[in-house]
Amino acid sequence: MARSTRYSKGTVALLVFAVIMTPLLVGLGLWQLNRADEKQAVIDLQAEGEQSKNIKLTTLITVDWTHQTSANETLNYKRVDAKGRYDSRIYLLLDNRTRNGKVGYEVINLFRTDDGKAIWVNRGWIKAPVYRDQWPEIKPVTGVVAITGSVYLTSGQNFTLAADEATDQWPRRVQGIDINTLNTEFKHDLYPFTLRLIDDAQPGALQTGWRLATMSPEKHFGYAFQWFSLALLLVVMTTFAIAKNNTDEAAQSYDA
Repeated sequence: MARSTRYSKGTVALLVFAVIMTPLLVGLGLWQLNRADEKQAVIDLQAEGEQSKNIKLTTLITVDWTHQTSANETLNYKRVDAKGRYDSRIYLLLDNRTRNGKVGYEVINLFRTDDGKAIWVNRGWIKAPVYRDQWPEIKPVTGVVAITGSVYLTSGQNFTLAADEATDQWPRRVQGIDINTLNTEFKHDLYPFTLRLIDDAQPGALQTGWRLATMSPEKHFGYAFQWFSLALLLVVMTTFAIAKNNTDEAAQSYDA
């Protein structure tokens, strides 16, 4: 009668750990690969938008838009020309924006266009004052100006006011962007996206220099390699432990 193989407690524990962790590690690797594909798609879309011919804002048909859906992504990052006036009173401070290790805001200003509508224009980044109860000094832009910006469709984030902000005053600190949340406050038409000024030479521009992505596709590929490597290492270690256990068992049987 064949003798059944007995496994040490350490080998059993490692086997159970490998059965649980290997699929998880592989899943994390696949998730990083998917994130890399998403980041590359964004970079390609931004590059395409920069190379495309400028569009006049007044020619865009947005009446049938279901706010910022994938159906409208063909316009994302396209360059748009607009003419109108900045409303120096109504602007948002997009909180917790960092550049070169410094904390600041992105200034999103209401821009009243010459077609009777309005659009939120991201003028760029400005350094935050030392104290939280202070507001950054933002130079107003007067008169009619012509600007060029890129269409920016957000990823479903909401305009969220900081806990200590009054909702009936301007300016306001916000943590994220969803145009519909604030558009309901205004009685005239607003375009359903923000416009990012393309460079620092634009009227009203602060520090633009928009980053293509928060993390490059190459970094995601690197993380995926790490997760897959850990999964492979775990499988090899478990296989080695089982083989060693079987060898020890065989030796004990022979000695017996």
